[in-house]
Amino acid sequence: MVVICDSTRRLLGNLFELEDLGPRELNGTAGSARAWAALRASSVASRFEALRAPALTALVGRQEELELLLRRWSRAKSGEGQVVLLTGEAGIGKSRLAAAFQDLLKGDPHTRLRYFCSPHHQDSALNPLIRQLERGAGFARDDTADEKLIKLEALLAQSNAQPDEIGFIAARYPLPELSPQKRPRPAPAPRIP
Repeated sequence: MVVICDSTRRLLGNLFELEDLGPRELNGTAGSARAWAALRASSVASRFEALRAPALTALVGRQEELELLLRRWSRAKSGEGQVVLLTGEAGIGKSRLAAAFQDLLKGDPHTRLRYFCSPHHQDSALNPLIRQLERGAGFARDDTADEKLIKLEALLAQSNAQPDEIGFIAARYPLPELSPQKRPRPAPAPRIP
């Protein structure tokens, strides 16, 4: 079991599910300190939300970017497909800008799909899509493989996918053996200023 102190717990935000172990006496310190057991990673989809969402400050100096996003949103709603790529160094406010944009869309019907990559999953190019399907199907941590399959098939049955396609996604059927030359390659996403 991994046990952390209260100050570390505050730094973790909602990244992990924690169990409060209450005050504990620690060797080498006077008095007691609150201890927490780290149970598992949380199901929060975004590190940004897990660490900062409850205490967001006002967005300052990003009106031009928000207006660009709103113009692209307006075009998308009118049926003109749009893609916006937010890029930049870590810490410049990409996630904060996306959160502010999401706040502007409240009350405007839409479906939001978010995908997050991680160096911990670099050997699985489809990891963000797999996590999206797991969230959409409502997987619980203690679900059995059969329960997960039932939930996944129920989710996919809501689409217009054919039964063999659902079986393929749910790994009910063996994957075809394809040479590297025949395996599909994703097209690069276009960049729109």
